[in-house]
Amino acid sequence: TREFGPLTVTVLATAGAKTNAIRTGVDEGTYIEGEAPPGTINIMVLTNARLTDAAMARAIVTVTEGKTAALQDLKVPSTYSPSMQATGTGTDSVIVVSGTTGPQASYTGGHSRIGELIGKATYAAVVESLGKQNGFFLPGAVVSSGDS
Repeated sequence: TREFGPLTVTVLATAGAKTNAIRTGVDEGTYIEGEAPPGTINIMVLTNARLTDAAMARAIVTVTEGKTAALQDLKVPSTYSPSMQATGTGTDSVIVVSGTTGPQASYTGGHSRIGELIGKATYAAVVESLGKQNGFFLPGAVVSSGDS
């Protein structure tokens, strides 16, 4: 969750990228319909801001940028082209839920405060989720075993 003034953004993510990571625009898509390889990154954005339709559509781009930045910083390789940096998985999904009580927002790109919050919350959620699911951690991160 990220907050600034009257704005609140919470991002929930599930992330698995060990067996399905791809570099979009480079890797081959071999599935038309049917069973896809396991592993995906699902992201849900919740905000109190009242987003216009355009802002909700743009939020998907901002989420994708935050997710891709996380994959880059975690150095997640493409499963299909291991020498290439992954940009996501072939089955990623995003849901954006607009609020009803916060200020209205018509733009959610990175130059806006709401876009900054969406990007930062997405980045943090994807980093945390990929660490828990697949053991991808930021360089220099201290990893706790959970044992006390």
